[in-house]
Amino acid sequence: MPKFKTFGVYGDPGNHLKSFDSQLSFWASDDEVYARAFPSSLSGQALKWFHKLPSDSIDCWQDITDLFNDKFGASIVAEEDERTLMEIQQRPRETLRSFTTRFEEVATNIPMANEKVTLISFFHGLRYGPLKEKLVLEPPNTRNELSKLVIQYIKLEEVKLLSDEYSPKSERPKGRDDLRKKSPKRGRVWDRLQKPKEGETFRRQGARSPRKKMVDIAEIEKLISRGQLREFVKKDHGRPSRRREMTPPRRDNRLNKGREATPCNRKGGHYFGRHSRRR
Repeated sequence: MPKFKTFGVYGDPGNHLKSFDSQLSFWASDDEVYARAFPSSLSGQALKWFHKLPSDSIDCWQDITDLFNDKFGASIVAEEDERTLMEIQQRPRETLRSFTTRFEEVATNIPMANEKVTLISFFHGLRYGPLKEKLVLEPPNTRNELSKLVIQYIKLEEVKLLSDEYSPKSERPKGRDDLRKKSPKRGRVWDRLQKPKEGETFRRQGARSPRKKMVDIAEIEKLISRGQLREFVKKDHGRPSRRREMTPPRRDNRLNKGREATPCNRKGGHYFGRHSRRR
Protein backbone atom coordinates (compact mmCIF):
# COMPACT_ATOMS: atom_id res chain seq x y z
CA MET A 1 0.00 0.00 0.00
CA PRO A 2 1.24 3.51 -0.76
CA LYS A 3 2.00 6.05 1.97
CA PHE A 4 -0.81 8.61 1.92
CA LYS A 5 -0.65 12.27 2.81
CA THR A 6 -2.72 12.64 5.97
CA PHE A 7 -5.62 15.02 6.51
CA GLY A 8 -6.24 16.45 10.01
CA VAL A 9 -8.79 19.24 10.27
CA TYR A 10 -7.69 22.07 8.02
CA GLY A 11 -7.27 22.00 4.30
CA ASP A 12 -9.35 21.26 1.25
CA PRO A 13 -11.20 17.90 1.60
CA GLY A 14 -11.80 17.73 -2.17
CA ASN A 15 -8.06 17.94 -2.89
CA HIS A 16 -7.38 15.26 -0.29
CA LEU A 17 -9.87 12.86 -1.91
CA LYS A 18 -8.31 13.43 -5.34
CA SER A 19 -4.81 12.80 -3.98
CA PHE A 20 -6.00 9.61 -2.22
CA ASP A 21 -7.72 8.29 -5.36
CA SER A 22 -4.70 8.96 -7.60
CA GLN A 23 -2.36 7.09 -5.23
CA LEU A 24 -4.65 4.09 -4.64
CA SER A 25 -5.87 3.65 -8.22
CA PHE A 26 -2.57 1.97 -9.16
CA TRP A 27 -3.21 -0.74 -6.57
CA ALA A 28 -6.97 -1.40 -6.65
CA SER A 29 -10.30 -0.10 -7.86
CA ASP A 30 -12.72 -1.90 -5.51
CA ASP A 31 -14.90 0.25 -3.18
CA GLU A 32 -14.20 -2.05 -0.26
CA VAL A 33 -10.44 -1.54 -0.64
CA TYR A 34 -10.96 2.23 -0.81
CA ALA A 35 -13.11 2.19 2.33
CA ARG A 36 -10.60 0.11 4.31
CA ALA A 37 -7.59 2.19 3.16
CA PHE A 38 -9.16 5.60 3.68
CA PRO A 39 -8.59 5.79 7.50
CA SER A 40 -4.82 5.50 6.88
CA SER A 41 -4.98 8.92 5.15
CA LEU A 42 -6.60 10.62 8.16
CA SER A 43 -5.15 11.98 11.42
CA GLY A 44 -6.25 13.89 14.50
CA GLN A 45 -9.87 14.97 14.65
CA ALA A 46 -10.61 13.65 11.16
CA LEU A 47 -9.57 10.14 12.21
CA LYS A 48 -11.68 10.37 15.38
CA TRP A 49 -14.65 11.47 13.29
CA PHE A 50 -14.30 8.45 10.96
CA HIS A 51 -14.20 5.92 13.80
CA LYS A 52 -17.34 7.44 15.35
CA LEU A 53 -19.42 6.95 12.19
CA PRO A 54 -22.29 4.47 12.58
CA SER A 55 -21.60 1.11 10.96
CA ASP A 56 -24.80 1.14 8.96
CA SER A 57 -24.15 4.65 7.53
CA ILE A 58 -21.69 3.47 4.85
CA ASP A 59 -22.73 1.25 1.94
CA CYS A 60 -20.17 2.30 -0.67
CA TRP A 61 -17.19 4.58 -1.31
CA GLN A 62 -19.48 7.36 -2.49
CA ASP A 63 -21.12 7.52 0.96
CA ILE A 64 -17.73 8.11 2.56
CA THR A 65 -16.85 10.93 0.18
CA ASP A 66 -20.20 12.65 0.75
CA LEU A 67 -19.93 12.48 4.54
CA PHE A 68 -16.32 13.62 4.41
CA ASN A 69 -17.13 16.70 2.28
CA ASP A 70 -20.09 17.64 4.46
CA LYS A 71 -18.05 17.44 7.64
CA PHE A 72 -14.85 19.18 6.59
CA GLY A 73 -16.04 21.39 3.74
CA ALA A 74 -16.15 24.41 6.07
CA SER A 75 -12.50 23.88 7.06
CA ILE A 76 -11.41 25.75 3.90
CA VAL A 77 -12.99 28.96 5.20
CA ALA A 78 -11.82 28.21 8.74
CA GLU A 79 -8.21 27.90 7.61
CA GLU A 80 -8.34 31.28 5.86
CA ASP A 81 -10.03 32.91 8.86
CA GLU A 82 -7.42 31.58 11.30
CA ARG A 83 -4.69 33.04 9.14
CA THR A 84 -6.52 36.36 9.41
CA LEU A 85 -6.73 35.85 13.17
CA MET A 86 -2.95 35.48 13.38
CA GLU A 87 -2.52 38.78 11.53
CA ILE A 88 -4.45 40.87 14.08
CA GLN A 89 -2.00 43.10 15.97
CA GLN A 90 -2.59 45.65 18.70
CA ARG A 91 -1.97 49.11 17.28
CA PRO A 92 0.23 51.72 18.96
CA ARG A 93 -1.69 53.53 21.75
CA GLU A 94 -4.67 51.20 21.24
CA THR A 95 -6.43 50.26 24.45
CA LEU A 96 -6.74 46.68 25.57
CA ARG A 97 -10.54 46.85 25.29
CA SER A 98 -10.39 47.97 21.66
CA PHE A 99 -7.90 45.25 20.69
CA THR A 100 -9.91 42.53 22.47
CA THR A 101 -13.11 43.64 20.74
CA ARG A 102 -11.51 43.47 17.29
CA PHE A 103 -10.02 40.07 18.04
CA GLU A 104 -13.29 38.59 19.32
CA GLU A 105 -15.22 39.79 16.27
CA VAL A 106 -12.98 37.73 14.00
CA ALA A 107 -12.67 34.74 16.34
CA THR A 108 -16.44 34.31 16.80
CA ASN A 109 -16.99 34.25 13.04
CA ILE A 110 -14.74 31.21 12.58
CA PRO A 111 -17.01 28.12 12.58
CA MET A 112 -14.31 25.60 13.53
CA ALA A 113 -11.71 27.69 15.30
CA ASN A 114 -9.09 25.75 17.20
CA GLU A 115 -8.87 26.90 20.82
CA LYS A 116 -5.07 26.62 20.97
CA VAL A 117 -4.70 28.61 17.77
CA THR A 118 -6.97 31.30 19.23
CA LEU A 119 -4.91 31.56 22.43
CA ILE A 120 -1.62 31.72 20.53
CA SER A 121 -2.98 34.31 18.10
CA PHE A 122 -4.14 36.57 20.93
CA PHE A 123 -0.76 36.32 22.68
CA HIS A 124 1.26 37.17 19.57
CA GLY A 125 -1.03 40.05 18.63
CA LEU A 126 -0.90 41.60 22.09
CA ARG A 127 1.55 44.45 22.63
CA TYR A 128 4.11 44.03 25.41
CA GLY A 129 2.74 45.06 28.79
CA PRO A 130 1.50 43.75 32.15
CA LEU A 131 -1.05 41.39 30.57
CA LYS A 132 1.51 39.79 28.27
CA GLU A 133 3.87 39.28 31.20
CA LYS A 134 1.02 37.57 33.07
CA LEU A 135 0.31 35.29 30.10
CA VAL A 136 3.97 34.27 29.97
CA LEU A 137 4.08 33.36 33.66
CA GLU A 138 0.61 31.80 33.86
CA PRO A 139 -0.64 30.82 30.37
CA PRO A 140 -4.38 30.02 30.25
CA ASN A 141 -5.53 26.62 29.06
CA THR A 142 -8.96 27.59 27.77
CA ARG A 143 -10.59 30.51 26.08
CA ASN A 144 -12.78 31.18 29.13
CA GLU A 145 -9.72 31.54 31.37
CA LEU A 146 -8.24 34.02 28.92
CA SER A 147 -11.46 36.06 28.85
CA LYS A 148 -11.59 36.35 32.67
CA LEU A 149 -7.97 37.46 32.82
CA VAL A 150 -8.42 40.01 30.03
CA ILE A 151 -11.44 41.57 31.77
CA GLN A 152 -9.40 42.16 34.93
CA TYR A 153 -6.58 43.88 33.08
CA ILE A 154 -9.02 46.01 31.06
CA LYS A 155 -10.41 47.42 34.32
CA LEU A 156 -6.90 48.12 35.64
CA GLU A 157 -5.93 49.89 32.43
CA GLU A 158 -9.03 52.09 32.40
CA VAL A 159 -8.56 53.09 36.06
CA LYS A 160 -4.95 54.03 35.34
CA LEU A 161 -5.95 56.11 32.32
CA LEU A 162 -8.55 57.99 34.36
CA SER A 163 -6.10 58.69 37.18
CA ASP A 164 -3.51 60.04 34.74
CA GLU A 165 -6.11 62.22 33.02
CA TYR A 166 -7.44 63.92 36.18
CA SER A 167 -4.20 64.13 38.18
CA PRO A 168 -2.72 67.68 38.62
CA LYS A 169 0.11 68.57 36.32
CA SER A 170 2.42 69.31 39.27
CA GLU A 171 2.04 65.74 40.55
CA ARG A 172 2.76 64.07 37.25
CA PRO A 173 6.19 62.48 37.03
CA LYS A 174 8.61 64.29 34.84
CA GLY A 175 9.35 62.40 31.69
CA ARG A 176 11.96 62.80 29.05
CA ASP A 177 9.87 65.30 27.12
CA ASP A 178 9.76 67.68 30.11
CA LEU A 179 13.50 67.44 30.65
CA ARG A 180 14.17 68.13 26.99
CA LYS A 181 12.07 71.31 27.11
CA LYS A 182 14.14 72.75 29.96
CA SER A 183 17.51 71.77 28.61
CA PRO A 184 18.95 73.81 25.73
CA LYS A 185 18.94 72.33 22.33
CA ARG A 186 21.97 70.31 21.51
CA GLY A 187 22.37 72.04 18.20
CA ARG A 188 22.73 75.50 19.77
CA VAL A 189 25.24 74.28 22.36
CA TRP A 190 27.29 72.67 19.63
CA ASP A 191 27.24 75.87 17.58
CA ARG A 192 28.58 77.87 20.53
CA LEU A 193 31.36 75.38 21.05
CA GLN A 194 32.32 75.45 17.40
CA LYS A 195 32.17 79.25 17.03
CA PRO A 196 35.60 80.75 17.83
CA LYS A 197 35.88 83.56 20.35
CA GLU A 198 37.29 86.98 19.57
CA GLY A 199 41.02 86.78 19.08
CA GLU A 200 41.00 83.03 18.48
CA THR A 201 40.59 83.19 14.73
CA PHE A 202 44.28 83.78 14.12
CA ARG A 203 45.29 80.96 16.45
CA ARG A 204 42.82 78.50 14.91
CA GLN A 205 44.00 79.28 11.43
CA GLY A 206 47.56 78.64 12.53
CA ALA A 207 49.92 81.41 13.65
CA ARG A 208 53.10 81.81 11.63
CA SER A 209 56.49 81.62 13.28
CA PRO A 210 58.84 84.69 13.45
CA ARG A 211 61.14 83.08 10.90
CA LYS A 212 58.23 82.76 8.49
CA LYS A 213 57.35 86.43 9.04
CA MET A 214 60.91 87.55 8.22
CA VAL A 215 60.86 85.52 5.03
CA ASP A 216 57.57 87.12 4.02
CA ILE A 217 58.91 90.63 4.69
CA ALA A 218 62.01 89.93 2.61
CA GLU A 219 59.88 88.70 -0.29
CA ILE A 220 57.72 91.83 -0.11
CA GLU A 221 60.77 94.10 -0.16
CA LYS A 222 62.07 92.32 -3.25
CA LEU A 223 58.78 92.89 -5.04
CA ILE A 224 58.77 96.56 -4.07
CA SER A 225 62.32 97.04 -5.36
CA ARG A 226 61.28 95.52 -8.68
CA GLY A 227 58.38 97.94 -8.92
CA GLN A 228 55.67 95.30 -8.89
CA LEU A 229 53.84 96.65 -5.83
CA ARG A 230 53.88 100.37 -6.60
CA GLU A 231 50.13 100.72 -6.40
CA PHE A 232 50.22 99.39 -2.81
CA VAL A 233 53.19 101.49 -1.61
CA LYS A 234 52.50 104.88 -0.05
CA LYS A 235 54.01 107.69 -2.13
CA ASP A 236 56.41 110.27 -0.65
CA HIS A 237 55.21 113.85 -1.44
CA GLY A 238 58.42 115.86 -0.86
CA ARG A 239 58.62 115.16 2.84
CA PRO A 240 62.05 114.71 4.31
CA SER A 241 62.95 111.15 4.85
CA ARG A 242 62.83 110.09 8.44
CA ARG A 243 65.24 107.38 7.72
CA ARG A 244 68.59 108.06 9.12
CA GLU A 245 71.29 108.40 6.45
CA MET A 246 74.17 106.10 6.65
CA THR A 247 77.34 108.00 7.76
CA PRO A 248 80.85 106.82 7.33
CA PRO A 249 82.53 105.50 10.40
CA ARG A 250 83.88 108.17 12.63
CA ARG A 251 87.63 108.76 12.38
CA ASP A 252 89.42 108.66 15.64
CA ASN A 253 91.88 111.62 15.73
CA ARG A 254 92.88 111.12 19.31
CA LEU A 255 96.38 110.05 18.24
CA ASN A 256 96.93 113.30 16.31
CA LYS A 257 95.34 115.52 18.93
CA GLY A 258 97.38 118.66 19.39
CA ARG A 259 99.41 118.11 16.26
CA GLU A 260 99.23 120.19 13.18
CA ALA A 261 98.22 118.25 10.17
CA THR A 262 100.61 118.40 7.29
CA PRO A 263 100.61 116.82 3.96
CA CYS A 264 101.48 113.23 4.46
CA ASN A 265 104.31 111.64 2.62
CA ARG A 266 104.10 107.98 2.35
CA LYS A 267 107.37 106.27 2.47
CA GLY A 268 107.87 102.68 3.09
CA GLY A 269 104.24 102.21 3.84
CA HIS A 270 104.33 104.69 6.89
CA TYR A 271 102.84 108.11 7.42
CA PHE A 272 104.98 110.97 8.78
CA GLY A 273 103.87 114.18 10.37
CA ARG A 274 105.58 117.46 11.21
CA HIS A 275 107.50 116.03 14.13
CA SER A 276 108.65 112.97 12.33
CA ARG A 277 112.35 112.36 12.13
CA ARG A 278 114.01 113.50 8.96
CA ARG A 279 116.58 111.38 7.38
